[in-house]
Amino acid sequence: MKRKILLYSVGRSDYDRYLPLLNEFYNKKKIDFAIALNSVHLKSKFGKTFKHINKKFKIFKPINTNNNLNNTKDIIKNFSENLIYLNKVFENFKPNLLIVLGDRYEMMCAPICAIQNNVPILHFYGGSKTIGSIDDTIRNSITKMSNFHFVVNQKYKERILKFDEKESNIKVTGLIGFENF
Repeated sequence: MKRKILLYSVGRSDYDRYLPLLNEFYNKKKIDFAIALNSVHLKSKFGKTFKHINKKFKIFKPINTNNNLNNTKDIIKNFSENLIYLNKVFENFKPNLLIVLGDRYEMMCAPICAIQNNVPILHFYGGSKTIGSIDDTIRNSITKMSNFHFVVNQKYKERILKFDEKESNIKVTGLIGFENF
């Protein structure tokens, strides 16, 4: 039976980081994977970055992309619409694992859906620290929701250990660790 893996992408920057992993999955017969895109990928304002995603990969795109993302009300509406869209992706694709990356607020949509669907979560790049922004709050929330952690360095691993996460579920991979995954 194929293992079904869902990756969630909220922008071109995380897609680029996922790419070595996606190419590795593409060559594995026992893995069925897909990329669920946040609506930001479809917006002209952000360069319609979905066009940069290799057509050989299975992708899920949201239908509703009308929000302008100009204020808090727009951001909350976008978040809510992406939650609803992702819930449908989880219902239809039925992944065995969710992979997320980083600390963008949009990224939280996928772990919320994964938890509700009992899908384990692998989080890349937890444990770092950003002073003066909401990134730490978002990143730490995603870290707490996640089951597995791939971090940049030992210092970040030690931060995650302070969250009472299992040490055996935290791997130091560095920034460019996907090729050896």
